[in-house]
Amino acid sequence: PMHVVLLELLIDPICSLGFEAEPSDPEAMRRPPRRLSEPLFGVREVLISGLEGTVILATVLLTYGLALTDFGEAMARGAAFAGLALANLTLAYATAATGAAGPFHRSRLVFWVICAIAGAVLAVAYATPSLAGVLGIAMPVGALWAFVPASLLAGGWPILIREAWRRRGRSDPARSAAPACRRAAATRRTSPRAGSASPRRRSAGR
Repeated sequence: PMHVVLLELLIDPICSLGFEAEPSDPEAMRRPPRRLSEPLFGVREVLISGLEGTVILATVLLTYGLALTDFGEAMARGAAFAGLALANLTLAYATAATGAAGPFHRSRLVFWVICAIAGAVLAVAYATPSLAGVLGIAMPVGALWAFVPASLLAGGWPILIREAWRRRGRSDPARSAAPACRRAAATRRTSPRAGSASPRRRSAGR
């Protein structure tokens, strides 16, 4: 259906343009390297991706089900579709954001341009009767706009958990001091000991 085509027009540019412009994680060099036997997309990544998709699916279905009884099928479909697009955009930002730059950093200009285009396309689809008829949607009204914060939360909860985990690590002295201790230990192992002279210098002193 046309809904899938519109979603693909949003997801593909974000994956190919928005993610490439994202700065690298400032903590990347402090993490140990991956094992050679570790897959690029392992069980942990599959479970997290499945959980993120399940949360968005549950939110969209709940929005559609609650709106269907009070606002009709067209408005329910319109709220669910807009909520799905908004949740996917929010999830894309939550997945790509590394904390290296603020939300309005110039590296995220492409992402916000895509969001603006998506909003304009949805607005035109709602306001044009022929397009709205093809998609089978209608502009949400009244309390139905509650899907906006619900979709933002459904797509953005990973970044909330990530930021809470980072703040916990910064507030824990032992956790924050661990990388510095490892770097200091590595420096001591690779650098010559202070006060130890080479045999040539010792023989020259004699």
